[in-house]
Amino acid sequence: MEEVWDKHAEIWSEWNYSPDMIIEGNNIILDWMRSLPKKGLVLDEGCGVGQYTICLSKLGFKSVGIDFSTPLLKIAKKNRMKNRCDYELASGDITNLPFKSSTFTIVVSAGIIEHFKNTETAIQECGRVLKSGGALFIHVPQKIGVFTVNKLLQQLLGLWKEGYEKSFTPWKIKSLLIGAGFEVKSAKINPIGEGRIPMVGKILKTLDAPFRMVGLGGHHIHIYCIKK
Repeated sequence: MEEVWDKHAEIWSEWNYSPDMIIEGNNIILDWMRSLPKKGLVLDEGCGVGQYTICLSKLGFKSVGIDFSTPLLKIAKKNRMKNRCDYELASGDITNLPFKSSTFTIVVSAGIIEHFKNTETAIQECGRVLKSGGALFIHVPQKIGVFTVNKLLQQLLGLWKEGYEKSFTPWKIKSLLIGAGFEVKSAKINPIGEGRIPMVGKILKTLDAPFRMVGLGGHHIHIYCIKK
């Protein structure tokens, strides 16, 4: 798994992104977080090159980014200087977080736990490091829709580059969260994006439309929940 994401560092290092565009765009997690008090400490698990960590810093949150990929963390450190942000970085595994219990007021897990086979452990670790009443913002791949079919085709053809990745139905991920002691406050599914090949993205969105009409389909399920 680490080798897969170490290789991704080469791709992400050339990604010319703008944190301001992410903040001003239609980002479900950041939209949920805007109204929250800028108190306490936020954990961005699986922070990668620091996309969310940078945005959180610009929104006024004090945050810590953690990842198990050394190359990705090196880029996150460079991006911190480039964007003049103030956040901490740590190396570690999300299934065994190197933090004391009840350390954070918010945990952001943006497209991370699906890459680990022991999903329950990863969710339980989010709960362990969160303070009582703290918020968990998480998104994972939606299982029922064209996105999953597209992913399976890529895997069969040897085109899939994301390593191990599972998908979830909305009721399955909610069940896992509730079982780990969370109360689900809100859930949304974002549409399939254009991706690397816009024409393919448009075709997938058209095919996915019937699923969207019944509250399924799309790309990722975003969930806002509170630790009881």
